[in-house]
Amino acid sequence: MAIIIRDTSNRDDERAGRLERMLEELRLNTEDGADGTKLSTQFAVSSLPTFLVITPDNMVAAMIRGFAPAPDFVKSMNEGLQKYSDFQKRIADEPSFANDYQKRLDLAREFTSRFGLTQSETRLRKLIAEKGAPVEVRDGAYYELAVSQVLQNHLDDAIKTTLQFGKIQKKGEAYERSRFLLAQIYMQQGNLMAAANELRLFRTQFPNSPLIRNVEVMLPGIERQLSAKK
Repeated sequence: MAIIIRDTSNRDDERAGRLERMLEELRLNTEDGADGTKLSTQFAVSSLPTFLVITPDNMVAAMIRGFAPAPDFVKSMNEGLQKYSDFQKRIADEPSFANDYQKRLDLAREFTSRFGLTQSETRLRKLIAEKGAPVEVRDGAYYELAVSQVLQNHLDDAIKTTLQFGKIQKKGEAYERSRFLLAQIYMQQGNLMAAANELRLFRTQFPNSPLIRNVEVMLPGIERQLSAKK
């Protein structure tokens, strides 16, 4: 189930409190092989029911998973819309924190979380290119850029971004996450051997990584699939 915002140009408290004046309901079947399936894939809907508030420019303003009594549902929806309103204020204030690299990275991440992927990618590329950006912000931008590209199904671009990142960095949380993401991308492409090799290398290089448990879960399954193909 998706809820589409008709008009987002005026978000005062009265409108936020009167959802019926602000929202248009659209019920979709996620398995219809048409618009419902396309929408659920685009916004990574993984459980039902899911209630989305989608802006006219195809960003997620709010998301609610599962059933809830009407008062709780309205409260959650209003809270989600308020967060989106705060997000828009941060966008409007963006020029004022041009030198706050962490804040810029956080804003780019929020664009990604709301599926404003083109907007996030633009901001992440700028952070990567700016010489004044701290290393941890630059590294985070590389990882987030790869994530954004994966969400757009630009898998080859995501691989390229990750490999470029690996030329300038060999340690740190963002780097570890990027290598694990690379293995996931190879899996998504059906390149099981590359995925297995990446996970084996990860296990050797980062035995104490918080992600090592994920590696130990994924790798045996991939190795079984490779053995079955022999």
